[in-house]
Amino acid sequence: SMLLAAKRHAEALRYYEAAARMMDRVVGPDHLLSAAFLVGWGAALGAAGAHADGVPVLQEAADRFRRLGATGAVMAVVADLTR
Repeated sequence: SMLLAAKRHAEALRYYEAAARMMDRVVGPDHLLSAAFLVGWGAALGAAGAHADGVPVLQEAADRFRRLGATGAVMAVVADLTR
């Protein structure tokens, strides 16, 4: 995201956490948007130096993408972020 690219980690973290929680409420946890915002939240946690906190968020995103039938590139990106 632009916030992460600009190294505005704290702001990105607040944005993605709020957006992920909102997407869960609005479209439900089994929706592509919910999974996508979890990836952003997990990436923001990692960028902010909270990698250990980001891993479970990214694992949840991967589980959701799997349930939605995602394969290949999407799963590779999520897996790469957990390293």
